[in-house]
Amino acid sequence: MSSNVTVQLRTKPVVGVSECILGRKVRYNGEHKRHKFVTDVLSEHVIFEPVCPEVAIGLGVPREAVRKITIAGHTRVVGIESNTDITDQLETFSRQKAIQSKNLSGYIFMQKSPSCGVFNVKLYDENGLPTNTHEAGLYAARFMQTNPLVPVEEAGGLKDFTVRRTFITALYAYWRWQKLGTQSISPGKVIEYFAQEKYLLMAHNPALDMQIDLFLTDLSGRDWRYRADKLIELFLIGIKNPASRKKHTNVLMQLQEYWKKKLSKYENAELTRVIKEYRLGHLPLGTVLEFIRHNLQTRPDSYLQQQTYLAPFPNALGLSAGLED
Repeated sequence: MSSNVTVQLRTKPVVGVSECILGRKVRYNGEHKRHKFVTDVLSEHVIFEPVCPEVAIGLGVPREAVRKITIAGHTRVVGIESNTDITDQLETFSRQKAIQSKNLSGYIFMQKSPSCGVFNVKLYDENGLPTNTHEAGLYAARFMQTNPLVPVEEAGGLKDFTVRRTFITALYAYWRWQKLGTQSISPGKVIEYFAQEKYLLMAHNPALDMQIDLFLTDLSGRDWRYRADKLIELFLIGIKNPASRKKHTNVLMQLQEYWKKKLSKYENAELTRVIKEYRLGHLPLGTVLEFIRHNLQTRPDSYLQQQTYLAPFPNALGLSAGLED
């Protein structure tokens, strides 16, 4: 998102989603691909904007399956049996929809789909034989090209706890940035945003945290908005790097070092204990974060209380209960 683009935001993040993931029977075979976490858990905390690009361009349900083929160096989307080419209709819709999606804070796509797959969509040759090339589906590719900062993931990837947590972390971080853009943005607001996100970034990419600190030392001059755009780009790249138990432990120890003068001897000892238990794999991260949040009520610190690391997303999503590797 460019800092000079204003989007209309709601009270919850708006998330694009392949319509079949919500349990709607829009797939080529008349079936769905309902994802329980998306429909039963995430749906309570975000506003979904469902899309099935193939239905949107007028194809029926059920319908002929399609695939991506390469012809003379050009990629086309065609029917498997009839060879009917739907590329132009799909391309027109995809470009228009991507432009209209500036309000999205994240996107969950259906894997393997010639329209919506993100990572490993098969590409076939003119004779219908699979090539060694894999790429994104046409609609997903256009969306990502137009909205490069929006965090995206496939429904299949969300089955993995670390992938799920990383995606949701990035989604909410981007939403917080979007909300900043709806206010009167200024260098001070940008600095405040990154100050709040500091420990979160340290948990995902500590080296990048130091690089961003250098950028923040100079937001003066006429190009500060351009520099702010580069900062959020770097930040979102950084937090897409999964946080490990080792990196979380390092952040927790640094947090304790900053806070220890306000804690009693007993409180310091207890925090040391729970951090050690987490490091050894005996406690989930959420237990440690809850311990810190609880003690901040009696030992307040304005800098720590603003840290999104302590609550990067709604606790009800259950993403702080797992034991990372």
